[in-house]
Amino acid sequence: MALAAVLLTIALLWLHIFQLGRQDGPPPAPLPLKKVSIEEYIRMVREYYNTTVYLPSALPRGYVLTAAYVAVDPQNESRVFPECGVIVYSAVGDEDPITAELVIGIDIGISLPPTIDSLEREYRDEADTIIMKINGWPVMIDKHAAISSPARREKYGDYAPLAYVWIWDDELAFYAEYCIDAPELTVEELIKVIRSMRPFL
Repeated sequence: MALAAVLLTIALLWLHIFQLGRQDGPPPAPLPLKKVSIEEYIRMVREYYNTTVYLPSALPRGYVLTAAYVAVDPQNESRVFPECGVIVYSAVGDEDPITAELVIGIDIGISLPPTIDSLEREYRDEADTIIMKINGWPVMIDKHAAISSPARREKYGDYAPLAYVWIWDDELAFYAEYCIDAPELTVEELIKVIRSMRPFL
């Protein structure tokens, strides 16, 4: 019963954190998530998709990696779906994606990721949206994304910087969309975090 309760609770995390204000943001995880080690999650992604996960190599404000989550079958937790993952960072040991200071959602896809041109066309009328290229990757930053989770809003306020980063290997069929929620960071700090992203080995 305890495990089931955890899975059901964590199933809402993706929706609460990453559906901040953009209806075109990453979809809610279709399955519950469970906590795993970061090494285990990286191994799953490599085995299932032959894809490398990129994570920040330089973090501000004393943040460190505190937790990783992966989507699982609610009827059989040993059946995992690594295309949906959540990575949590905190300076105070917080492992909860709802309240931690920096949270990265990972969504592995098979279709073509957006280009800088397509993003600029789609968001050219949005003053709070920054479209740029970092390390050759298309990046979209919403400077004031609305926070929907009551607990997160109570801790950080109504708005937070939210970044989307698309990383892929031209030789592989899959790409990874990273959704980075960082309510304490300035946009400049968030850009530095993205610039520091490297393959997690």
